[in-house]
Amino acid sequence: MAAAAKAAELLDRHGLSLSDVELQAQTCERAELPTGRSRIGPYDECGPAVAAYFDCRFWFETDAEGRLRHVFFGLSGDVQAGVYLMHLIAHVFETEANRYRAGPEYTRGRGGRRRALHTSFVLGLSIGIQARLRAMQAERDAAVRASAGRSLVLAKAGVVEAELAKLGLRFRSRNPAERRVDPGAYDAGHAAGQRFEVRPGLTGGKP
Repeated sequence: MAAAAKAAELLDRHGLSLSDVELQAQTCERAELPTGRSRIGPYDECGPAVAAYFDCRFWFETDAEGRLRHVFFGLSGDVQAGVYLMHLIAHVFETEANRYRAGPEYTRGRGGRRRALHTSFVLGLSIGIQARLRAMQAERDAAVRASAGRSLVLAKAGVVEAELAKLGLRFRSRNPAERRVDPGAYDAGHAAGQRFEVRPGLTGGKP
């Protein structure tokens, strides 16, 4: 958590040290995270919120065998930080799911009931983490605006979108699947996601 927060702080400091001309001259890169799976799950759905937190773009691709991979695209430091945070979130999913499975509600369940509880929990966890990241991203941008009088989000977005346009990629939207959830398990997961904490780095009014 401390490393991710420090990464955000350093990225903001670096971005604010660049003039608009220097920022426009930055180059973009892409990073791929293979999943080894063919279906999108709650963990994967955290990708767009992670990308927004680090001012880059995110999408899903499939390889020749139909296996899913995550793609981050943006300024080099932002992409690397996004990849790091996705690994961190994977650890959060493993840790919180194990904790939930050791709890009384799950241990009382049997067979299909346990599967439904686990699915509901990790979905709530995903939604909770996404909500935390969106709130933290807004706080981070507000802190940068207050200290520097400009938005790094908008400045970086112009660079990223211009570089993305050069690739000639075509995207299609995906309608999320409708899911039935167990309210108690979902709420437990959502509460765990809301506890996810990576503090934005700018404090004290100066970068």
